[in-house]
Amino acid sequence: MPPYQRFNIDMVQFPLLSRLNDAYVELPPFQDAMPEKQPDAPPSVVS
Repeated sequence: MPPYQRFNIDMVQFPLLSRLNDAYVELPPFQDAMPEKQPDAPPSVVS
């Protein structure tokens, strides 16, 4: 889950950042680096 969703941030004002995030989350290195994928991630991040 992207941070802006986790913290309920409205990204309507930031269309470029939204498009960049949409592109980045498709890349395997970015998927692997997501906080919820880390072995020491707290339960609040994983769920």
